[in-house]
This record gives sequence, C-alpha cells and structure tokens, in this order.
Amino acid sequence: FGSNQFGQLGIGSPILPVSNLVHWEPQNLSSIEYCTSGVDLWWSGRPARIMAFKECRIKDIACGESHCSAVDLDGRLYAWGGNEFRQVGAPRRACGGRLPAFEHQVNLPACVGPTIAASEFLLCMPSQSPVRKVHFTGVDCGAQFSLALDRSGMIWAWGCGEGGVLGLGIEGLLGRGSPVPLESFRTSANGGSCSSLSCGSYHGLAILEGGRLFTWGRSEGGQLGLPATLLSKHTEQLGLEDTCVCAPQQVLFPFNGDGCGSGGDIGGHGFSAMQDADQTREYRGQNEDGGKARAMAEPLNNRHDGHDSTVCVTQVSGGDVHTLALDASFQVWSWGWGEFGQLGLGFSHASYKVGMGGMASKRLTPAVIPASSFDFMPIRSVACGGGFSSAI
Repeated sequence: FGSNQFGQLGIGSPILPVSNLVHWEPQNLSSIEYCTSGVDLWWSGRPARIMAFKECRIKDIACGESHCSAVDLDGRLYAWGGNEFRQVGAPRRACGGRLPAFEHQVNLPACVGPTIAASEFLLCMPSQSPVRKVHFTGVDCGAQFSLALDRSGMIWAWGCGEGGVLGLGIEGLLGRGSPVPLESFRTSANGGSCSSLSCGSYHGLAILEGGRLFTWGRSEGGQLGLPATLLSKHTEQLGLEDTCVCAPQQVLFPFNGDGCGSGGDIGGHGFSAMQDADQTREYRGQNEDGGKARAMAEPLNNRHDGHDSTVCVTQVSGGDVHTLALDASFQVWSWGWGEFGQLGLGFSHASYKVGMGGMASKRLTPAVIPASSFDFMPIRSVACGGGFSSAI
C-alpha cells in the first residue's frame, strides 16, 4: 500500500497519466478484482495483496526508496519497482530466451537467481523460477541498492554503486545489474561468514561470526563509525572524489576494560568518550606503492590500542546518516549525524555551536547511549529511521 509510481507495490503498472489522476480507493473489491479491474494503480490507500506471490511463502521483505526485495522459504530472491539504477536487475536474458530491453521499472515481482555463472542471472516471474545454486535467507534495501544473505553466510550486492554502497571496491562504484558476492569476507584472514546485515540509505552493515561489525558506503555524516584519519587515507589512496569507503571495514568500539559490551553508563552524553583524531590504524596489506587493490579488498584487522575488539554486536540498523548497534549485554551504541537527537546522546538545540550548526552533533565513532536513558531496562532490538531511532 502507498505510492506505486515506480511499480514498487508489485501489483501492476499505473495505467493513467498523472494529469488524469482521480482520487480513488478500493471499496468493496477483493485484492484480485482490484488488481484486474482496470482502475488506476498509481497508489493504494489500503493493503493490496501481491497476487504474483499467491504460490509463494515469503519469509523476508525490504523496501528501498522506490524498489522492493523479498526472499521466500525456498530461498528464492525477488525484486520489483524502480530500476533506474538496476536495483531490481538488468538481466542478460528473460525466461523465454529473448533479450529484453533495459527496463527503468519492473511492475511485478521478478525472481532473481544465478545460473551457471555468477555474472549471468535470470529475471522471471515467481512461478517460473530459474535453476539456482544459491539459497537466500535474508535481504535488505538501501535507497537505490540491495544486499542479500545466503545460507552459507555470503553477502550479495547489486544496484547503484555510487558512494561505495555495494562494498565491491573501486570496480563496484559503477554499480551492478545483478547480485554479486562480496568475496572479500571469504578471502581475507579477518573475514568470515555473515550472520546478519542491514542497509542504511547509502551505507551497508554486516555482522560476522563472533559479533564483529563491518561497514562500507558513504561517510560524510559519520554513519560508518570509522575515524577521520582512516577515512581520509582511504579517500586519498584511491583518489576518490566522494568521502566514502568502497570495501568493508571493521568498526571498533571504545575500550572500557570489562570485555564484551560491558561499558555501562559511560560519559554522560558520550561526545568526549574517545577523540576521533586518536583513532588511527594502518590498512591491512598496504605497501609502498599504495597497495590499493589488496588494501581496499580486505577488511581491516580488529586490533588497535584504545579499542575493545571483544564487543559482540548482535543487531545493527542503518538510517539515512546514522547507525545504531546492539551488543550482547543489551547496550545500545550510536554514531553518525545526530542533529535531530537521533543518536540518543543528549544533543539538543543548546548544543549548537556558532558557525557549525548541526555539525556539532556528528559522532564519527561508536558511543554508548547511557543505560539511564532506557531506565536501566535491557534493550532487545533497535531500529533507525531517517532522522529518528527506536528501541525495544
């Protein structure tokens, strides 16, 4: 339900031009009658069943800016909606064997799955699912890209690659029209299997075995949780015009001496817990000639003075330009842009500094939200909106 301008509802294409739109809502029509009655489909004020999934059982679904992705119980991956940046997919061939023209929107759910080669994907209706070698278990969407997780713990990425949001290195900046695996987690000595993932609007997040958190994508708001020195070095080494990280890097948490997530109620508002200027470390595999390919393709080591590598992250959520993480001791960590108080660290209008505006709210590295803010109750889940956050 909601807007269907780009086919993101998965119930068919809008059939009337915008100039002829008339306010209409289904009254006594069933979902089937609604979708086949020939009425306008630009938007729906009430839930309408996606009839393309009538033979499927969906286990996970996610929404981007103008597209959707879903995974069913059989491990099939689907996408539909706006496709301007190939966030739904640009197939090499359709199920009938013909070569389709690139579509800027896909109005009904299409099954996306690998064939013989990882770079060759089919796009077809759910009832015509292709032969697959990958069993997907979860999916999430950013503004114009998607990430999916398979049962082996591999992350797959596709869509718009601007800002490094796909995590595929420099090559990924051009985007991908079909899911591509993030091999860096498997080839690096510091990698491993992913247990959970999340998308912010323009950044990606992944929790690996042992509760290690990795992040990549745009960084101008501090949403990656990485220190300024590391961000600057990454940008300079690769000659990037944008402030972004195009390969997964590990997020380190301030050391508080008590092991996994035991920081407690530290630092009041948390803005001075650890100075970003002191949080620096070398890229793994860097050499005198820059070591770009190797350094940018591998995640960072998890050892650095002043940081606790034993913090066990159990859940993470990305917003527009901020991030929340929950650890094994039910503490909530936050970082990124906090102009509207979305970090939960006590920023208010009284915290504004002359000439800085909302920049004073920016937190580059993780800080614990005081337990007192939650009345010392253990937190079980966190979620990020655009400029706000919530916790259970």
